[in-house]
Amino acid sequence: MKDQLTDATFPIKNESFSTLAAIKSLPGIRSSLYSGVNRNFGLELLFDTICKKLQPLFSIDCGALTIYGEELSMITANYIATDAGSVQTIKKPVALSAVQLEIAGYQYPVLKTDEDWIDEMGGNHQVHEGQNYRFHCYIPLEIGNTILGTLELHNVESNLSAEGLKFCCTIADLLAELVHTLNCSPDQIAVDGDVQKVFLPHAGNQDTLTGDYYSLLKLADRISAIKNWESFNRILDANFKDFSFLEHYAMIQWSNESYPGNAIICASAGLIENQPAFSAYWHSAAPGENEILDLILSSTLPVTVHIKDLLKKEFAPDITIGPDNQHIKKMVGIALRNADQVIGILFVYGAENFFFAKEQMLLKAVASQVSAALSNLIALDCIQCQAAEIDLLRKQVDGQQLYEQKELAQTNHYEELVGGSTAMQEVFSRLNRVADTETTVLILGETGTGKELIARAIHHNSPRKDNSMIKVNCAAIPPNLIESELFGHERGSFTGATERRIGKFELANNSTLFLDEIGELSLELQVKLLRVLQEKEIERVGGKTTIKTDVRIISATNRNLQDEVAGGRFRQDLYYRLNVFPVILPSLRERKDDIPLLANHFLNRFATKSGHKIEGFSQSALAGMMKYHWPGNVRELEHLIERQVLLTNGPLIRELEIPSAEKAIMPESTVFAPVKTIAENERDHIFSVLKLCNGKISGRYGAAKLLGVPATTLNSKIKKLGLSKKHIV
Repeated sequence: MKDQLTDATFPIKNESFSTLAAIKSLPGIRSSLYSGVNRNFGLELLFDTICKKLQPLFSIDCGALTIYGEELSMITANYIATDAGSVQTIKKPVALSAVQLEIAGYQYPVLKTDEDWIDEMGGNHQVHEGQNYRFHCYIPLEIGNTILGTLELHNVESNLSAEGLKFCCTIADLLAELVHTLNCSPDQIAVDGDVQKVFLPHAGNQDTLTGDYYSLLKLADRISAIKNWESFNRILDANFKDFSFLEHYAMIQWSNESYPGNAIICASAGLIENQPAFSAYWHSAAPGENEILDLILSSTLPVTVHIKDLLKKEFAPDITIGPDNQHIKKMVGIALRNADQVIGILFVYGAENFFFAKEQMLLKAVASQVSAALSNLIALDCIQCQAAEIDLLRKQVDGQQLYEQKELAQTNHYEELVGGSTAMQEVFSRLNRVADTETTVLILGETGTGKELIARAIHHNSPRKDNSMIKVNCAAIPPNLIESELFGHERGSFTGATERRIGKFELANNSTLFLDEIGELSLELQVKLLRVLQEKEIERVGGKTTIKTDVRIISATNRNLQDEVAGGRFRQDLYYRLNVFPVILPSLRERKDDIPLLANHFLNRFATKSGHKIEGFSQSALAGMMKYHWPGNVRELEHLIERQVLLTNGPLIRELEIPSAEKAIMPESTVFAPVKTIAENERDHIFSVLKLCNGKISGRYGAAKLLGVPATTLNSKIKKLGLSKKHIV
């Protein structure tokens, strides 16, 4: 779209433009609201611009803007924008249908599905022919507790998110204020008309021209402190009061690159206290259509015009001067320029003798200072807008771009072990030293670090690799059965022993026995295990003979055995027998360089197993994994990737269901109730009161009455917090 809407970014004091100023900071839309308008300004152009920006942000397939007549009696205008292109506009009065009457009655945002409409009205809401939308969002346009219209957002595949609802409620506030402004009396702004209103406040004066030159120096000094539009307005008001010839002033400011086709006119507050303001209206004028504006814009010097000339119809037919301002006889205008580009006009008003040749140089100097500040603010706005768009694009690219895995040097020959970090290289170095020996090994590390994989790697690279490694989880076997499990038993040795059983030590003869969770063994069994390790022979439970065994012991635990020994829960002599060659495994948070390598390893395994064709992870997904603290270590990462492979549609994993910090596993002794934010408490309280009032906001028994706030304030709160009728009914 070549022609786009320009917002009044010059110091705005007209409340009808307050939301327009606020919306400037929203990504994507700001550039459209700031790039210029054409003569045919209207809601159609504005709504088309907004819908084109909302569509990629929240996947909105169709938007509709419905404007109602007085007392919601009929629809006066309807604008429908689809992803196909232009806006369909209907501007003839139409009576409300049953569905439209239901929508017009919504006092706050409502989310509905096609099933809801079918249940309530017997059929889905048809926005336009040829398309059946499944998800609908309706946001009322409300000013002063009066519904002016409805912003409708329709989707085919998914409902609008809570974030999207909050964002679109802000858009609805903007549209409501503009609709309210455009629907004012004819002496204000018509829907598709050309007239723009200008407010002309008062000014103060001083006695001497010498004081004016001093004021000019102060203005030049202070104007460098202007950093935003708010300070621009404040500094001009404060300093313009010091000039003797400034009784009233006003400004027109444009942001397009050529002569303005339509002008947004803004002005400061009055400069003289307790003196009433007056106002005038300018026709929006293209070159050659307004002699006075053309004269000002073509001149490098101030241009003086008598008020009586402004009263001529072809210039400003709607100028009004109140009885307290009859002394105003002259208007002086000077163009504000940035190089050769016109960016606005500064007007000053006063009595017949308020402006002579001696003030021309002063006003020109003032205009130069204002032009410089104005140019800087426009450039700053442009830079901020571009920075926001670049940041948005960076985030989008980050979410779409495939992570290119860097090759990590993995100097090991252990097929099941993945890692290239410095911490894992130290582990591999220790494995290389101990694997082909008969030395007893103790593996230490947190849960989920892969202790069993290390034990398997040691066995498979030892002289005993031709025989199967025997595994025993000491924590998974009941204490009364662990002895039988390890050493075996004879038939009839205890109740239930109906036959002889061979124990794990016998099965592991000439092989490796892996004792996992060794720290869970009882002290009684620790004594028997110590004897077996020393004597290298066992006796079955209920047996009378000893059996020689040749077993290599590899044990593992996530406990600190030194602390267990100090606490009397683990025998010191057994600890020294097991801790011949310790291998300490780092946690995943201590080897974060290995996360991309591990993630892609698990992805390839589970994608192949499930038959899904997934190429890899997005940059943002990998970044999320790198930030997480992984209390469950490699095992948690493995399970997370397996789950995400099943949930992903498409060739790229863009998001991971990584637990938030609030959901992180905490020790049983430090379990706290979740703490709500102030906003969450406020939202829950409003939600409960709305339920109590059956969704009614205003009136004697409405939620606003119970909460002790105006209905308009409660409406704003509801929109800001993202509540909708779906949450209440």
